[in-house]
Amino acid sequence: CVGTDYEEVINVRGYATPSPLHSGCYDVLTEDKVYPIAAHYFLRNSTGDRSIDNGSGPYSLQHSSLSLRDYLKAVERFHAPWHTTAEILELADKEEDWAWEPFVLFGGLTLLIADSGAGKSTFTTSLLNSVLQGEPFLDFPTHRARVFYVSEESVKGIRRRTESPEPSAVQSSELIHWMYWGQKVKTKVKDASGAILKDGKGEDLVAWSPVTWPVIREEVELAIEQFNRTSPQRLPALLVIDTLSFWLEMDDSSGAMDVIGALKPLREFAAETGIAILGLHHSNRQVEQTGKHTKASYLGSIQWKAQSDVMLLLQYAPASLADPLSNDPRILEMEKTRYDEVPDLRLRYNPHQGYYRDGSESSTPGGGLNDTDRKVLALHPKLKEGSIKQKDLATEAGLNPSQVSRSLKKLKAKGEIA
Repeated sequence: CVGTDYEEVINVRGYATPSPLHSGCYDVLTEDKVYPIAAHYFLRNSTGDRSIDNGSGPYSLQHSSLSLRDYLKAVERFHAPWHTTAEILELADKEEDWAWEPFVLFGGLTLLIADSGAGKSTFTTSLLNSVLQGEPFLDFPTHRARVFYVSEESVKGIRRRTESPEPSAVQSSELIHWMYWGQKVKTKVKDASGAILKDGKGEDLVAWSPVTWPVIREEVELAIEQFNRTSPQRLPALLVIDTLSFWLEMDDSSGAMDVIGALKPLREFAAETGIAILGLHHSNRQVEQTGKHTKASYLGSIQWKAQSDVMLLLQYAPASLADPLSNDPRILEMEKTRYDEVPDLRLRYNPHQGYYRDGSESSTPGGGLNDTDRKVLALHPKLKEGSIKQKDLATEAGLNPSQVSRSLKKLKAKGEIA
């Protein structure tokens, strides 16, 4: 049962249909109730229909069951693929879930682009060290998550990347899992329709395959399913692909159709499963690095920007910031976002500390409140007395609901509000 520590065995007889409410689920409709069950429990038969896989139970509810009446009411809006503007705004008003807010989104694709050697992998390691512990990174909150990291490095290269003078979660946590260059994965052989082939004994035909995107996707899905069955605590997942051009085998990273063809499956996978995807990519080095350089000629195809939910550029700091005591300065620039914009972050790096903010809140006594926080703080008395709701507070302050939610958490953590 969802939200409890015990299991209930039930006998369900009904009609299964793809769920319009939950991605990756089938809704099993009975005379009085509807049970959302993960799609991977169903097998496609020769007629194209799906039948239950009786060998893969027990079947875990992915979401709470609904009465048939409530279910039919919930799916009324799905009578057609078109939505009114009011319906779109209602859907858009849903608060996002973040692996690293507001940079890496569960159910979305974030790109981190930088020159080779600028520190993408090192930056990502610092981020993951925080995500694995659910601790803030660069003064922005993270959500504890299970991490799947696909690296273009060999095992010795990964060891070098993860070495640090201080103990880290990346070194010791059981929540991070790796694939690496040169690795072979045991996979089931399938025909063109996706059906698993059998050997002469009627057993699944298997082969050792190199790591490719279809293999990555399948292995991540299997791992999540296994962990959800066996782990006492279900956690969201973050997939890191280092680098995209290496694993997605693009012929031309500056070609629009090549980039669309590579990134579209990632976006679909994130949306279907709800996992966060962080893709690392080498920038086009044809542009001289002087100050900020965010033109398409620097990035390659403009589709890198168009296909991502969030695009981050990790750049060497301009000469004005590169003083002798700068500790290897960088600039993290949010080049594109579908959500809340964040000004450029001035970063520094220390082997003992990883990446940290230049002038971060943690090192600024009595500071740390930005304009958003001050607006929310000024209107908080109305929220506390109940004269306005949080959504109305956002409208009155000229902010997004997610900005207000994040600011309220921050103000509570700093003791500014109760």
